[in-house]
Amino acid sequence: MPRALDPAHLIEISGELFGVSRRRGVRVDSDVAPGVPEIRAAEVQVRPVLMNLITNAAQALSGQPDGRIIVSCRSCTGSPEREVAHSWAAPDSAAMVCFVISDNGPGIDAEDLKRIFEPFFTTNGPGRGLGMPTVLGIVKAHGGTIAVDSKPDEGTVVEVSVPVATSDTALAEPPAAQGRERRDLEGRRVLLVDDQPEVRQVASEMIERLGATVRGTASGSEALGILAEDDAFDLAVVDVTMPGMSGLELASRIREDSATTGILLT
Repeated sequence: MPRALDPAHLIEISGELFGVSRRRGVRVDSDVAPGVPEIRAAEVQVRPVLMNLITNAAQALSGQPDGRIIVSCRSCTGSPEREVAHSWAAPDSAAMVCFVISDNGPGIDAEDLKRIFEPFFTTNGPGRGLGMPTVLGIVKAHGGTIAVDSKPDEGTVVEVSVPVATSDTALAEPPAAQGRERRDLEGRRVLLVDDQPEVRQVASEMIERLGATVRGTASGSEALGILAEDDAFDLAVVDVTMPGMSGLELASRIREDSATTGILLT
């Protein structure tokens, strides 16, 4: 459920990926303008948007010795402040908060940029591509805007704008909901399946903080092997677009073998 969220807090949480990116030799900086208002958003949806965009930037910079990502946040309207190559705008230009993820990577050529929101299209190697269409869907659902500007050898800038919280926005979860997410996972066992090691690391840390025990693996075949030896997992968190066995196929196999293991597709 959308509620009022502090943009600086969202960037701080997403900053868990900063450490992963830095270990890959990428410099990551954040810049939050003073006085940025709260946004109206569902944290469980907007947080993965930022993490996805940071991960995409880090992948684009892989092997680049001077790679740099800047994550910034400021007040804006629904219209991008720069001329952009590809964008989706909300019907109006209400007060917004703008998140900008920029990198100095190889950039994207004009033809690929036209396809960036197509399902399963990717410039980051096989087995990926659901990320940007998912980002677009979440942005649309929040009444926001997204713009991507990129040229070969000039890096990429992604600008996501989300509406500012208003007086009728729920400012906090009701008391009965506070801590519910933690109670739901407290003491549970979670199998995390994702072919990207940096995503597995960050997701594992986040789930463990909710009180669960996590075992991570990189493929559907490995996951089935683990479940054949130990089927006492309460939840399987599965990446949809893994190479080889897809997340959908893995989910179907898990459901055939176990009626008690929950499945969350990401």
